[in-house]
Amino acid sequence: MKIVDKHDTETVEKIIAIGYPENKEYLEELLSWTADPNWPVAMVIYEYLIELGDEIAIHIINLAHQVDNDWKSWLLSLLIHRYDANKLEQVRSWLKIWASSPGSEGCDIQALEILAEQKAIPEEEIIKIARKNLFYYNGKVRDTYNILEKALNGKTFGEYTL
Repeated sequence: MKIVDKHDTETVEKIIAIGYPENKEYLEELLSWTADPNWPVAMVIYEYLIELGDEIAIHIINLAHQVDNDWKSWLLSLLIHRYDANKLEQVRSWLKIWASSPGSEGCDIQALEILAEQKAIPEEEIIKIARKNLFYYNGKVRDTYNILEKALNGKTFGEYTL
């Protein structure tokens, strides 16, 4: 069975109906259709993946390492954010790495939010990561402000504080 396009919910439903782990051979096929949640097949697949057992978590992390930050962001917000404690424990170390990587198109903030909301790491670690990220982003804001002032030919845009 092969999903032919983003509207092929019939094939997706057939694959899901087989049940896990019998449909394990189709897991990569299903995951490949989660890149854009606007596709009709994507949300059906996301809902199914949430229902699966803990063993699926590592497949999601492996996929997240191979995709761009937009897709990773969808995986974080639509799937990993909804993990229970057991699944979250399996991906905690990767969430810490992503949370500690500012500038990843918001994936760092999403990962840190998941860790904080689920109390998956101690508060002290959250604070340490957040401070490091704030330092990074503050520098980017300062750089952007300086570019803006140069573009205005020395005219002051306004006071910069953060």
